[in-house]
Amino acid sequence: MNSNRRVTLFHTPNARSSGVLVLLKELNAKYDLHVLNMKANEQRGSEYLAINPMGKVPAVKHGDILITE
Repeated sequence: MNSNRRVTLFHTPNARSSGVLVLLKELNAKYDLHVLNMKANEQRGSEYLAINPMGKVPAVKHGDILITE
C-alpha cells in the first residue's frame, strides 16, 4: 500500500473536476490542487498533455497511480 496519502487533483472551475474537488473536501482528504486555465488553453500545454494526452480534466494522481477521464 502506498504510504503517500496525498492526492493531486488537476482541476478547472466549472467543469467535471468540481465534483471531485467537493468530494475531496467532504472526505477531509489531503490534496494538492493544480488549477488549469482552460481559456488560456493550459489543458493543451505540453506539461499537462504529459499527464493526460487527451487534455481533459479531471485528472487525479495518487502516488504512482493516475486516473483520467
